[in-house]
Amino acid sequence: MMSKLSRRCVKPLIKFNRMWERPNSNGNLKKIRSMKSLSRRNKILSRKQKKLAKTLSRKLVLRVEIDHHLKLEKNSKITSKRKMLKESKWLLITSNTMGYLGVLL
Repeated sequence: MMSKLSRRCVKPLIKFNRMWERPNSNGNLKKIRSMKSLSRRNKILSRKQKKLAKTLSRKLVLRVEIDHHLKLEKNSKITSKRKMLKESKWLLITSNTMGYLGVLL
């Protein structure tokens, strides 16, 4: 049985330094300069996945903006969480991670 995450197959958008980034196949973040190029990339997705990606992005569920001042933050919990956000291939936003994002934002 496939998991919900692999069935959904919508990779997250993470905003760092005013640029939308999305993990590519290697797991490295690839910069996307505009939402136009993003929609171009979404064409390879199926209609159902595209619709889901659209509704998720509209609800701003997968868009996470990390403020630049956190680079100066000394708190190890926040910096490690920030590092986790940078390095993760998938950012599954649940009520649990929303709590952490509340700390970050």
